[in-house]
Amino acid sequence: MIRRLVENGAVAIACGGGGIPVVRRGGRLSGVDAVIDKDRASALLARGLRAERLLVLTEVPAVYRNFGRSDEEELRELTTTEAESLLPELAEGSIRPKVESALAFGGETLITNFDALESALAGHGGTRIRGRMG
Repeated sequence: MIRRLVENGAVAIACGGGGIPVVRRGGRLSGVDAVIDKDRASALLARGLRAERLLVLTEVPAVYRNFGRSDEEELRELTTTEAESLLPELAEGSIRPKVESALAFGGETLITNFDALESALAGHGGTRIRGRMG
């Protein structure tokens, strides 16, 4: 259904949070303690749809090296190799899953916040991770 919407020119927004993670046990579904990662789910959906670009919105306008420190550095563009080497420096429950999702997607990913979105789409902000596919 999502593919059909996209093919017909609609902007599809999918993979929101929520829901109850379940596993099948003895023919029944049982709830389990788990987290549904919206960024990873979005990356997998975008990959499955063969999307040209994945857009990840977050609280900050870009990915930063040394975030919150006096030597903080905004990163405007990263190759996949640079993004992979940056992962250990990134906060696990914050920006790291977004960069990991960009890598899982494999195409171009733009990470930014809503306030900087228009500028970032025009190439003047946010962090672009150039994927293996493009």
